[in-house]
Amino acid sequence: MASFTRQLVSLCSSINTRAILTKQPQRFLAVQKIRFTNTPAGISKNELWEKKNKMIFRTVDYNGDNLVSQEDFKLMAEDYKKSGKYRHEDITAFTNKCSHNAALMGLSLGIEWSLEEWSKARKYHMLNPEYVSGLKVMFDKLFTMVDKDRKGYLSMDDWEDMAEILHINSREEVKSGFDAIDANKDGKLSREEFTDYMFEFYCTTDNELGTINMLGPLPK
Repeated sequence: MASFTRQLVSLCSSINTRAILTKQPQRFLAVQKIRFTNTPAGISKNELWEKKNKMIFRTVDYNGDNLVSQEDFKLMAEDYKKSGKYRHEDITAFTNKCSHNAALMGLSLGIEWSLEEWSKARKYHMLNPEYVSGLKVMFDKLFTMVDKDRKGYLSMDDWEDMAEILHINSREEVKSGFDAIDANKDGKLSREEFTDYMFEFYCTTDNELGTINMLGPLPK
């Protein structure tokens, strides 16, 4: 395990991030290097990472008990199916991927993590290419689930449905989040745009795509 970790650190340290940014589209960055740049003024990189982690923890802690476990993904899937809004096969594909990614972090059946434990595990596994690429797949499956009409893009109505999934209840927060990342103001988010936006928010301290408030105001 120690040898594997050293190899991951060596691999990530050897990558020329500037070259990647100039030669490849944003969507290919997930499996190569997590970038910690363009942190908003007044917030340190570590502080922003922890603030985002609090919001992400809130979306995963589906039953609201301030702990995350595999049980949260089961409850999530059950509620989505009861809502009648989404295709059952899409729900299963998305929630199974969530569960798998959590298991890669060490969150196995019967284990419960606090926010602190969750945050530490996520930060450590950002060096694991399998985990990071799995997040991209998870975001893609979320897009497929929310795009229930198979339009090929997400509308504001779709975004509001997704907000329910992510426990964002304020209409103002939902609208401001969509407006923040709808750069060309056409009211549509393509699959590639969506996965890039989700990746930037969930996996970096970047704000190149304007995602810092996409899930509502950052916690104090």
